Amino acid sequence: MTKRLFIFVILLFCIFQYSAIAADDDVTVTLKGDETLRSLAIKYFGEPNDWEVILFYNGYQSAGEVNVGATLKIPVGLYKKITMQLDDAQQAITQANNEGAGILAKELVEAAISAQKESVELKKKGQLDLAFKRASDAVSSANNAIQQTQTKRVKSISAILSEKKGKVQSRKKDQTIWYDSNKNQELIEKEHIRTLSSASGEIAFVDGSKLNINENSLAVIEAMKQDLIKNTNTSSVVVLQGDIMAYLSSQGNKNQVNVSVPGVETEIRSRSFRASRDENNVTKFANYDGEIDVKAAGAAVTIGKNEGTSIAPGEKPKEARKLLDPPKILSPGPKEKFYTGTVSIQWERITAAKGYYLQIAPVRSFSDRIIDQNISGKAGFKWNSNTTGVFYIRVASIDKEDFTGTFSSAVEFYIDKDITPPFLLVNKPGNEESVYQPVITISGDAEADADLLINSDSATIDKSGKFSHQYKLAPGKNTILIQAIDKAGNVSKTERIIYFNADDNLINLNSKSTVVTNMSEYALTGSTKPGCQISINGQLVDLVDYQFNHIVYLKDGINSVAIDAKSPKGNTQSLTVSLTLDQKEPEVEIEDIPSFTKDATYEITGTLNEECSIIINKAKIPVSELRFTNSFALTEGDNYLELVAEDLAGNQAVIEIEIFRDTEKPKILSATTVPQQVKGGELIQIKVAARDDGVGLARNGKFNLGISGGNQSFSGMLSLSSGGNYSGTLMIPPGVQGQLVFNELIIQDYLGNQAEYPK
Repeated sequence: MTKRLFIFVILLFCIFQYSAIAADDDVTVTLKGDETLRSLAIKYFGEPNDWEVILFYNGYQSAGEVNVGATLKIPVGLYKKITMQLDDAQQAITQANNEGAGILAKELVEAAISAQKESVELKKKGQLDLAFKRASDAVSSANNAIQQTQTKRVKSISAILSEKKGKVQSRKKDQTIWYDSNKNQELIEKEHIRTLSSASGEIAFVDGSKLNINENSLAVIEAMKQDLIKNTNTSSVVVLQGDIMAYLSSQGNKNQVNVSVPGVETEIRSRSFRASRDENNVTKFANYDGEIDVKAAGAAVTIGKNEGTSIAPGEKPKEARKLLDPPKILSPGPKEKFYTGTVSIQWERITAAKGYYLQIAPVRSFSDRIIDQNISGKAGFKWNSNTTGVFYIRVASIDKEDFTGTFSSAVEFYIDKDITPPFLLVNKPGNEESVYQPVITISGDAEADADLLINSDSATIDKSGKFSHQYKLAPGKNTILIQAIDKAGNVSKTERIIYFNADDNLINLNSKSTVVTNMSEYALTGSTKPGCQISINGQLVDLVDYQFNHIVYLKDGINSVAIDAKSPKGNTQSLTVSLTLDQKEPEVEIEDIPSFTKDATYEITGTLNEECSIIINKAKIPVSELRFTNSFALTEGDNYLELVAEDLAGNQAVIEIEIFRDTEKPKILSATTVPQQVKGGELIQIKVAARDDGVGLARNGKFNLGISGGNQSFSGMLSLSSGGNYSGTLMIPPGVQGQLVFNELIIQDYLGNQAEYPK
């Protein structure tokens, strides 16, 4: 018999002996020569370390006092009772801590632990009666802690009626009369909620979950519990009649909201679903997220995302059916603004839909719905709003079995009713003016987002509300109607009468009325009719044969020059010439100019700070939105590009670009090893001479050496020193002999052109 088997048999024997006498109260023994207190503890207690129990129980203070032949009482029964009671105490303490008694019944848990420790100490001292009592105290304190914790840790919580529309009523558990409910009213367990015709409500739970109760619906809040230790919230709502839409903040270990109907069990793993029960007690579930298990009449079905099921009274749930997709909202468009209270809503038609479910609300959550109704057949709805502000719209499809599909994405739009005519002020021209040029400037201020009409011309109003429009006159009297029309259709209008004296034009300029130049002195030239006077910026100018040539001194930027003419009859004409002085050369930014390349082409790309023409090597390059791009073929060696950018004033910026193209490989002039014949264990020097006529040699090279006629190979790196010389070292392993040969030698230039040796 092996030693391990022998020990196992002895243990089995001890356990058998302990079990056989466990029911006895005391056992009296005479200590034999081959026995010790430890062996007696193993035999009767099954625990060698409890030999002190026997010692102290029999009135001894040390093991040395116990001699062979001594009569000893072994308290087998009481020891077993204490052991069992301590085990019960430990289990009760563990359960109490798991229940959260360490927080809600801390003193009782501490008392149980203290009594348990005292019992263990008393047992070791042989005071078994007291040990049993303290073990019993530990069990009692732990059980009391469990009971107290279970009473405290779970409490009832409340919800609120967060939104209501129309008549919403409630009654508590013991009430028989329905009372009108108010917004933000507290709702408690067993409270019933009902909505009457054209009414709706929203129940908000502590975890943020919400239930929308549609019209003619009845529900009861079955339970609302909060576990203070696990920090969980559990709520249960039963739909007795009507239709409820659930929006749950989460479904997991922390929060659980369950919605069911009489006779139907549910297990919900979804955050968005609809539950309804009609007048024939037929139940429908439409799920829009996750899964829901529905059980009735001994059968179960699981409905996934965008699926539904129905349950007739006493029958099994029908198989899951696919819900219809939502229609796309065609109008209003996203963030569209309406200036009247009438909004035409249109959506695409879904072939399989018998109707649609439309919601309009002033909040994105749709908790406070203005429109909440089924629309039969039509794919549109006209809404007349009495209020202004931001609104949201969404639509769902209803199939032939009355299942409502998921909602479309919400569309945000605005209603801003406006009955006030837009602002309009015409600064130029004045009324009843006589002019001598065929085109006049009509300018002023108007409402920024209005449409502007000048007779049949459409004019532009800038963001600041200003407008300036060139209007062509007909000879004689011109009646000009200026109208500003806002988005709501309100109109402001004003009128100007202008006389165009086409045959009496007094000023004829030789230049355009708008000029850009880089010269600070600019000559204005032109002619007038006999007898007329010409003034430029209020200064009378000399005329030679009715011609004028006047130098204007310009400052940087835009210079407005007024030219006035007066005839002998007193008729006048005025022109304004805009002269812009620009003496700054344009700014050009070129992207990624390589100094060296081995590419065959170079694509130049640049940006400008103003409108310019670009010429590169005398070829004009197209410019679009202040950017230009063009490709150039490169030749081997030096390539030169000259870029000239010229702005509208004639200022030039010149950029010279030099690119060196190198595709030539470096040349390896020589390659040697010292020594060339090896015997093993030597340090070999590798020397390579190379030359590159282009961008220059790379700093490092590679080599691979072999033994002539052998299969060994050795690799390493080379470093470049002055004069195109590379060097490196290699330690030959012991035992390797023969003539060294180059298997491979790679030298590159900085562009990666590579020479190989041997070829």
